[in-house]
This record gives sequence, C-alpha cells and structure tokens, in this order.
Amino acid sequence: MSVDPHSHPLPLDVAPREQCLKNSDLVEEIISHIASTENLDTRRESLRLLALTCKVFSPVALKLLWRQLDNLIPLLHLLEGFKNERGSAYFLFQSQEPSGWETFDFHAARVREITYKPQNRIEIDPSVYVRLAQHGAPILPNLWRLDCTTTYPSASETLLYMESPLQAVKFGAEVKAVRDILVWALMAKPARITTLALPLVMSRIFSTTIDFNSGAYRSTNTEPWSCFSSW
Repeated sequence: MSVDPHSHPLPLDVAPREQCLKNSDLVEEIISHIASTENLDTRRESLRLLALTCKVFSPVALKLLWRQLDNLIPLLHLLEGFKNERGSAYFLFQSQEPSGWETFDFHAARVREITYKPQNRIEIDPSVYVRLAQHGAPILPNLWRLDCTTTYPSASETLLYMESPLQAVKFGAEVKAVRDILVWALMAKPARITTLALPLVMSRIFSTTIDFNSGAYRSTNTEPWSCFSSW
C-alpha cells in the first residue's frame, strides 16, 4: 500500500496521554521516581524545579515538596513580617491579612512529617507561637510523624505539634529540656499515638508517669500502644 507524500499526517491520539496526566496518583508515582534520592536536599531541589517547570506536575510536586520539613521555618517565612533584625530572634512584626493566612494554611495542610536536623537552632520569639495559637489549632492538621532525635523543638513548638493528629513520635536525649511539657501533652491526648520512641532515661520517666496499659489511654489499635521503645 502506497502513501501519498502530499497527504497530511494523521493526528496522534493524545487521549491516553491526557488521561495519564489527569490521574494524580499516577503523576505522583512518576514524580516520586524522578525525585527518588536519599539526599533530602537534592530531592527538594528536584521537586522545586518540577513545580516551576510544568503546570501538570506542579500540584503534585508541591504536595511532595511540603510533605516533610526540618522545622517550622519554611512555613513561617510565608507570613508577612516574619524576620529577625540584627541577628536577634525571629519575630512576627505585623498583623496578617486573611489572604496571608490562607496561603499559610494551604501549605501547612500538606505537611505530614517533621524531622529535626542536627544543626544550629534558629531562635524564634515565643510571641510568634502565641500568634499561631491565636490563629487556630491545629496549625498542622495532617502532621502524623515527629522526629526529634538529634535536636529538639522549644516548649512552645512542642505544644503546637501536640495539637496535631500525631501517630508516631520519636525523641532523643535532648528532649529532657521539654520533658514536663511532653509528659503533660501525652497525658492529655495519648490515644492518637501508635508509635512512641524515647531514650532509656525518658522511657523510665514516662512508664512511671503514664499508665500506658490503662483503658483510659488505649489507642485505636487492639494493643494499648503498638510500640513503646527505648534506645
């Protein structure tokens, strides 16, 4: 069969491609592979570039980009007037417009995990956390995992995190600085936690302070706590 060289090429069937790109689960799987690396900084840079490059990939790339944070700083930088002057602690120097809080809330809802890095802590004035608490709790409505094995949040931060629906909590030896706050918070709402990992000295304190086997503190699983470990 001969083909007329002057005939117009048949249009490509783009429906399957469009269907794939409209499938958010499939797009997320693709992007996860593209940005798959153990180096967190490299992964974040790849996701940032994907979000800036392609409209189709942008929503999913941003979702994955905000999924895991090192601390609250990236979120706080979304608020107008969050800055430090002359090397002092960070303050929130002005009131927020509703649109500013909308942007903050939109990205805060994407945060699932916070894992503190062993680095110099950034000092944030406690008044910033008061402003966040006044805005409404929980600040991070979908946060389920908190890992502070290498450094620790301030007492004010700890209280904010404990308002979230945390399921897995891991603290290192440095947590003794906020021990009383942590004990109080877990006594108030322990049923959410399914995995709690503490250093040996802290596990002894908790085991004598909180009756983890009491029906009053039973989790949604059949076991009172699926994991209460020390290391």
